[in-house]
Amino acid sequence: MNLTSVFQKNIEAYNARVRYIVNKGSTRSSKTYSVLQLLAFIADYSAKPLVISIVSESMPHLKKGCIRDFKDILSDKGYWNENDWNATDKIYRMKNSIIEYFRTKVTGTKTIGMLPTRFTG
Repeated sequence: MNLTSVFQKNIEAYNARVRYIVNKGSTRSSKTYSVLQLLAFIADYSAKPLVISIVSESMPHLKKGCIRDFKDILSDKGYWNENDWNATDKIYRMKNSIIEYFRTKVTGTKTIGMLPTRFTG
């Protein structure tokens, strides 16, 4: 897997236990891809089960962006397993963790690429 410089900065912040990691940049600056790489890494190496939620304002937005990129990231690494993907519920099982995708109505200010470093699960 080719790791981006944005991923490197994110993993350093995550390992330093920074409370929030905010990725800000223009279109095609690798924000989404890098955060997905980090989330896959966290799910893969976590000793405890995690529930990681990836949320957007619409399901088509998720399907054409995050879900497609996530599948590419795992496929490039040889990790994608179609049996671990629940296409109906948009949930991917990775070892003892799950990564779920869903839409929600977003009002007010827009937060892009904010990643809390504490996960529930």
